[in-house]
Amino acid sequence: MTAKADPATAPSAASSARPGRPQNSRFESTATLGSPSGPIGEEAAEYLEEFVGTHQHHHDEGTSAGQRGEEMYEVERRKALPWWRRPSPWWLLCAVPFSSLAKTASLAPRVELYTMLACRVHKPDIFYDSHATNNTSIMGKMGLSESEVDTFSPTLQHAISPASQIPMLTTETHSVAKPSSPCGSDPTVLAAVARLSAVTETTMGVLSLLTTGWWGAFADRHGRATILGISVLGLLITDFSIIFVYYFSEHLPGNYWFIMVGSVLEGLVGGFSTSVAAQHAYISETSTDASRARFLSLGLGLMFSGVAIGPTVGSVLIRATEQLISVFYLTLAVHLFYAVLIFIGLPEPLSESRMKQSQRKYAEELRVDAEEQATNGAPGWRVRARRLFRFLSPLSIFMPDFVVEGEANPLKKKEKDWSLALLAVAYGCTISLIASAPYLFQYATATFGWTTETLGYWLSLVGAGRAIWLTVVLPICIKIFKPKPIIIEIPASSPSRTAVSGEEEPLLSSGASDEAASERRETIRKELHSPRFELGVARLSLILEVPAYGLMVLFASQDAFAVYSVLGAMGVGFSPAVQTLALAMYARRGGTETGRLFGALSVVQALAGQILGPAIYGFIFIRTVVIFPRAIFVAGFVCVTLSLILLSFIRLPPDRELEKELLGVAHRGDLEEIAPGTANTSNS
Repeated sequence: MTAKADPATAPSAASSARPGRPQNSRFESTATLGSPSGPIGEEAAEYLEEFVGTHQHHHDEGTSAGQRGEEMYEVERRKALPWWRRPSPWWLLCAVPFSSLAKTASLAPRVELYTMLACRVHKPDIFYDSHATNNTSIMGKMGLSESEVDTFSPTLQHAISPASQIPMLTTETHSVAKPSSPCGSDPTVLAAVARLSAVTETTMGVLSLLTTGWWGAFADRHGRATILGISVLGLLITDFSIIFVYYFSEHLPGNYWFIMVGSVLEGLVGGFSTSVAAQHAYISETSTDASRARFLSLGLGLMFSGVAIGPTVGSVLIRATEQLISVFYLTLAVHLFYAVLIFIGLPEPLSESRMKQSQRKYAEELRVDAEEQATNGAPGWRVRARRLFRFLSPLSIFMPDFVVEGEANPLKKKEKDWSLALLAVAYGCTISLIASAPYLFQYATATFGWTTETLGYWLSLVGAGRAIWLTVVLPICIKIFKPKPIIIEIPASSPSRTAVSGEEEPLLSSGASDEAASERRETIRKELHSPRFELGVARLSLILEVPAYGLMVLFASQDAFAVYSVLGAMGVGFSPAVQTLALAMYARRGGTETGRLFGALSVVQALAGQILGPAIYGFIFIRTVVIFPRAIFVAGFVCVTLSLILLSFIRLPPDRELEKELLGVAHRGDLEEIAPGTANTSNS
C-alpha cells in the first residue's frame, strides 16, 4: 500500500509545492470542524507556509552547493530504506477515520457528562432522584456492612454515600439518563454546563491561537513527527483528565472545573489546530504535486466517513455497556494507538540538513534579539503587547485596497475595494456556528428529552447528509453548471530574448535566424477561471442555511429539528467556495503570497470558531435558557443572514474586465499552465 506514494520525492515535492492549491485549505477547514492555524507576523507567516506545506522553500535558492548535495544524498538514502521506514502519506491516512470517529463519538457524551457533574453540584436532590443508586452495592464493593459503616466517621459515611460517586461506578446502575432527565432540563444545570463548555472551548482556542505559530516554527527545527507526537500528548492529557474528573471530581480542587487542566495543557501544546496543520505538512512533504490533491481528497473522504459513523458507534457502545464513560475509554484507546503509531512507526519526512538549517536560523534570531536587548534594554510594555498580538497581523491582508474599475484611466477616481474584507467577515460569521454545537445538544436534551444515544444517531444523520452533499451532490452540480474556463494563449518567454535586452539585439538579422526565432516562439495555453461561480455557490449555501435556522426558531418539534438540521448541513459547500473565491480576489489585487492568505483565513477561523463563537453563544444560551431557549437558533439565524447580506455586497467586475485582470495574472505566471493541445475544459 505504501508503494502508491514515492517518499523519495518528498523534499523535491515540498520545494515545488504550489501555494495556491485550494485543496489544502479545504481539507483543513472541514477537518477541523473548526481547526485553526495561523502565522504570527511576517517571519512566522513564512514559517506557517512551510508548516502547512505551501512554502516554496525560498531558502533553497540561497543554499550552498554542499547543502544541495546533502539534500540529494538524503533523497538517495531514502530510496534505499525499507517501506516501513520510508515517509509516506499512508502512515497518517490510515489513522484519519479512526481519529475523526473518536472525536465525534465523544461529542454528545461529553455534554451529558458535564450535565451529570454540574447537576450533582448545583441540584443534588434532582441528581439523586433521577439516578437512584443502590447504597448497599457500594458498601459491598468496599467489603463493609451497614453496621460497620455506622461506626465510622461522617467523612467515611459521606465517601461511600451516593453523593461521593457518580452512579456509573456500580454495575447495577444505568448511566444513561432517562428520556426526560430532570438534570438535562433544569435551567440552573443547563446554564452551568453552558458556562463550562464556553470557558473550556474559549480557553483552549486562545491558547491554541497563541501557540500554533510557535509550534509551526518548532516543527521546522525538530521535525514533523515530533510535533505530531507532542500534539497527541495533548489529546491524551484531555482524555485522562475527563476520566479522572469522572471518578474523583468531589475530591479535586474546583470539583468539575478541574477538567480545565486538560483543556489548558492541550491548548499550550497547540491544540487540534497544530495537529491538523502538522498532518497537512506531513502529507505535503511526502507527496508530489500530481498526487497531493488526491491524497488530500482521500483524507477528506476518510475523515467524513469517521464523522458519519462516529456518533452511532458511541451510541451503540453506550447501549451495550450502559456506561457513559465507555465512550471516553474508546477515545483514549484510539489516541493511544495513534501515539504508538507516531512515536514508534512514523518516519520523519524532513532531512537532517533542513532541520539543522532551521535551528541555525532560529539561533541567529535569538542572538540578534539578545544583542538588541543588551543594547536598548528590556522592551517596553508597548513592544511586548505588539509581540503578544502579532498573531493578528495576517488579518491586514483583508484591509481594503485602492483599485481602478474599468480601464486604467489616470483621471478616474480610485475607489477602495472592500470585497475581501466583507468576505472575511462573512466567513467568520458562518464559521462561528461551529461553536454552537454543544448548546444544540443541551437544547435537544432539555426540550425533546433526547438521550446521549439519540443525540449520537442524530449526529450521524447530519454527518452523513453533509458528506453526501459535499462528496456527491455538490461535485455533480459543479460539473454540470460551472461555466467552461477561458483558454488563452500567451507567448512563452524565450531564453535568448530574456537574456538579451532590446538594445543589445541586432537590428538586422538573417532570414535563417528569423525562421529559427519563429520556430522557437512557442505559446503556452492557460486556463482562467472566473470566481463568479464560486460566489454563487457560497450564496446558495447560505440560502439553504437561512431557512433551516429560521424554521427551527418557529417550530419546536423534534421531527422538524432533525429535518432542518440536515437541511442546514447542505450549506457545507460554503467554506471551500469562499476559500477559492478569496484566492481569486486576492490575485486580482496582485497578491502572490497565497500562504499568507490561507494563514489569515485560519486566523479568522480560530477567532470565530474557538474564541468569539463559544463566548457569544454560551452567553446567549446562559441568559435565555429560562425564558426562551430557542434564542440559540435566533443567534445562528442572525449570523447566517448577516453573512449572506455581506456576500450580497461583493461585486465582481464584468466578465470582459475580469478577463483582462485574469489575463494580467496569467502573464505573471500565477495560474496553472496547460500543455499545448491538452486544454482541460472540465468543470471539476
